[in-house]
Amino acid sequence: MMSRNHFMMLWIGMALDVVTLIKRSHCCLVRYVVQENMRARGYICVPKTRIARINAFLQETISGAQTVQIFTAEQKSKSTFHDINDDHRRNANIDKSFDYSLFVPLVDLIGAFGSGVW
Repeated sequence: MMSRNHFMMLWIGMALDVVTLIKRSHCCLVRYVVQENMRARGYICVPKTRIARINAFLQETISGAQTVQIFTAEQKSKSTFHDINDDHRRNANIDKSFDYSLFVPLVDLIGAFGSGVW
């Protein structure tokens, strides 16, 4: 179903419509490639797993707080939490951010090329 914008672009000029559709198809292709790359590398599941690990550790520590205090294991528990939290904070989204740092300039480049052609 064509929208009013497509009819207006066809009315203004066929060249504008062709350039816009080519630009849109390239942006969709780049988005698909980046999304499949992220899915193949597991970037979607890894942060969820790390958050689940943090939540499980906190739940076990809070529910067993008296046991931890009895055996004076507060420092060990604190250092374990910091290790789990640092692993999540440093590594969870770095690879995902790298892919997005490639995706956004590619889309901008496609847009600039389409504007330059017109």
